[in-house]
Amino acid sequence: MIVYKTTNLINGKIYVGQKPSMNNSEDFFASNYYGSGRLITEAVREFGEVNFKREILDFADTREELNEKETKWISKYNATSADIGYNLSEKTWPPPPGCGKDNSMYGRCAYDIWVEKYEAEEADRRKLLQLKKRGAYKGKDNPNYGNGDKVRGEKNPMFGKGYLKI
Repeated sequence: MIVYKTTNLINGKIYVGQKPSMNNSEDFFASNYYGSGRLITEAVREFGEVNFKREILDFADTREELNEKETKWISKYNATSADIGYNLSEKTWPPPPGCGKDNSMYGRCAYDIWVEKYEAEEADRRKLLQLKKRGAYKGKDNPNYGNGDKVRGEKNPMFGKGYLKI
């Protein structure tokens, strides 16, 4: 886990961040990751990646140590000052509400949720097909029974329109 600094070579502004998923400098420098903060991502988009330099400031063994070190480096560089840096906050921990275990997606995979939804829709579709096969929607039991006159002839929105002409 690393704490890094990204420097804008044009205006000198900096961003201090952490990357818990990377344990060595080779992985970090091989990636094109400059930071996930809103201001740094906008700056990278505006100035281009070639105008930013990255350097590793510190390493950590635990998430708690990583958060403490990042906070220390943000304070040391005064990276939350609008004139100096792109950081919006000195504290990176605790996470904002809705993160971690408070998040409705915590421990769930988006694919699993899609499968649950699809299976529920499929079950509803099967129920409708069974009702149709049994004749549950014949005659007066059909929800559209008696509505034919409402869309017949000139009352039909497509009356007199014909096919599209290209």
